Amino acid sequence: MILKRAAGVTPEGKKIALPKNGIYVQGDIGLQQREFAGENGITNLTFEPGLYGGVGIGYRYDRNFRFSFEYSTMQNAVSKIRPGIPIPVEDPVVGPVGNNGARFPANGDVKLDSYTVNVYYDLNGFGYERRFRPYIGAGVGLMTSKISGLQPAFFPSIGVDRKLDASDTQPVLNFEAGISYLLGDQMEFYLGGRYTYTSTFLFEDTSFGTLMPNGARNWTIKTGARYTF
Repeated sequence: MILKRAAGVTPEGKKIALPKNGIYVQGDIGLQQREFAGENGITNLTFEPGLYGGVGIGYRYDRNFRFSFEYSTMQNAVSKIRPGIPIPVEDPVVGPVGNNGARFPANGDVKLDSYTVNVYYDLNGFGYERRFRPYIGAGVGLMTSKISGLQPAFFPSIGVDRKLDASDTQPVLNFEAGISYLLGDQMEFYLGGRYTYTSTFLFEDTSFGTLMPNGARNWTIKTGARYTF
């Protein structure tokens, strides 16, 4: 029975499509949403949905286990900002703003670049020749957050030329799950979701002082292809 499964045959004599072992490359794209980022429970940012892109090189050890080195990038425009102190401002569009807890429309964006080592487990397949294979995975590495041009949107209208441009790199974790389709022993297509977590960032000597907001938490839906040499 074991020999039959290793050869890609079920105990009933039906063929099983199996992936080729060895070095592979992959690329994927998707959509992601970043949870709000904040500092001291008062100051926070909310974000627009953004795009995801990733590439990787890996090695499949057997039909179930593989690992990879991956680079991924995500970018989100900042939607609104809530300052840590009230700012009494007469916005030319929305009128009086700046009460406690008020959120201002914001300019700027945040780019997140990750470099991770990931381990995956591909479950045994189902469907025609068991070509559909669910997978789970986890990874660890480093993430760089780069903030560009962040400011309340009303700043230019009141003559304030002050923006936040900063970057920092911190450890990152990611967890994911999805399903692959084995087109042939060398080519796979996949669809899955990923959750990325970084606890804090530290931005020193910025135009707004030294900041230590909570980190990045992103939910991603992605699709891609994997080719084994």
